[in-house]
Amino acid sequence: MKFSETFGIAIDGSQGWFDPLLSIDTKLFIDPFLIYDLGKEAPFTDSHDEIVSFFNHLLVLIAKTSGNPKHPNWKSAENLALFPEVEELCLGFTSVGTHGLGSGREFARLIVEGLSTEIAQGVKDISHFENLQIFQEGIGPDRISDACGGLLRHRLAQYTLEICKDLDVPTQKKIYPRGKFDHAQGRWIAYEFDLPINPYNKKPILLVPKKFLRPLPTINPQDFWDYLIDNEPEAIREKFGSDIGQNINKEMIVAVAISSPGSRKRYLETKEGQPGVPYDEFTDRKGLIQWYEKTQQWVKENPHEFSFSSDENFIVFINEIIKEFQNYIENDGGWKLLWNDDKTSRSEEACQRVFLGIVKHYCKANNIDITSEANIGRGPVDFKVSSGYSNRCLIELKLARNTKWWKGLERQLPKYLEAEGVSIGKFVIIAFTDNDIKRVENVQERAAIINEATPYRLGTAVVDARYAPPSASLL
Repeated sequence: MKFSETFGIAIDGSQGWFDPLLSIDTKLFIDPFLIYDLGKEAPFTDSHDEIVSFFNHLLVLIAKTSGNPKHPNWKSAENLALFPEVEELCLGFTSVGTHGLGSGREFARLIVEGLSTEIAQGVKDISHFENLQIFQEGIGPDRISDACGGLLRHRLAQYTLEICKDLDVPTQKKIYPRGKFDHAQGRWIAYEFDLPINPYNKKPILLVPKKFLRPLPTINPQDFWDYLIDNEPEAIREKFGSDIGQNINKEMIVAVAISSPGSRKRYLETKEGQPGVPYDEFTDRKGLIQWYEKTQQWVKENPHEFSFSSDENFIVFINEIIKEFQNYIENDGGWKLLWNDDKTSRSEEACQRVFLGIVKHYCKANNIDITSEANIGRGPVDFKVSSGYSNRCLIELKLARNTKWWKGLERQLPKYLEAEGVSIGKFVIIAFTDNDIKRVENVQERAAIINEATPYRLGTAVVDARYAPPSASLL
């Protein structure tokens, strides 16, 4: 459920705060550049300066180490740069609930190493700390967001409390040992905040302005690379010759970024001259938000009762719930959630979210547990549906356009079933084009071969998600 649902708040999308799902992280992140560009109002006035001041404090400490990791100041800087995951935001990469891997000491080490590199290149102050991700492996949007959330937790808590007071949302007191960084003392100090409580994990909730959120930071490695291609291609050619096409990776970008501090500086100056662009939840181009409300509404309008008391009935339930998803996509406009306005199909993750919406809402209505992307040792299976221990099923969802989709059926899903000790598996394939439909014509035959050779019961379903299918009434 969303924050608004949980606390009975009527909203129309015009509110300034992001309405988070409390049981599943939304894959958006706090972008420090948007704080720099748009954080002008209380309680976020001067918030970007607060972030920059912290990293400049670290810069001073590290400068005294002469690049020696064994120096006491190096360790002090790492301790200060510890940013636990800010679970309270319900944002990030986590697929199961709202608890991810967090940042931890490894992130602190990467920050300190990155700042040391800056110092070695003559940098004396930091203006945009997210610049570190351009030339430091291992730093991504989740870690950038965690750092922002940790440093601004006291401001986010104040912002959340003001909203809760206006909306009569109950709060509880919570003490954070690292509630705020005190620049005068050069240390973290404890703070007590009044915050609402997430009923799914019993932890506090922090609300964040929508204008601070993006799927990627404004300043990011790929954007830096694009800037170089458009403005300073010679910096790339010096490293990679004339081949500056699309086959790039983070390692290549880091190599150029480290050798071109002047280019990085000019890139940052260029970004400062451009307005920040938050994620548009109304167009929702990446399918991160609307899937929940759209599928929830459809399930309400199309109620279906499920019950089972045996393994066979459980299999029938699984088949029926997949059919409901198939019906929604093919016959009731659900395909629109899988396509952009420019008629490009969306990602596998977007499809998984829509599937999760249908299945989760039906499961909730029937008191059945569903977990998205359970980590079962060998890697993430897309969904695990269970009612008690004996009735369990793993569901893998793939796009037909992925030429290796069959590996998921013939190799991955059986391995997942083996690792989890589950005998029932379902393989759902999304087809976007006529060629996709042809590509999966023999999927049932392949599943039958696996069923004969293994102790597992695998079933398949092909969902026709082609753009703008004819209305059922016209067929």
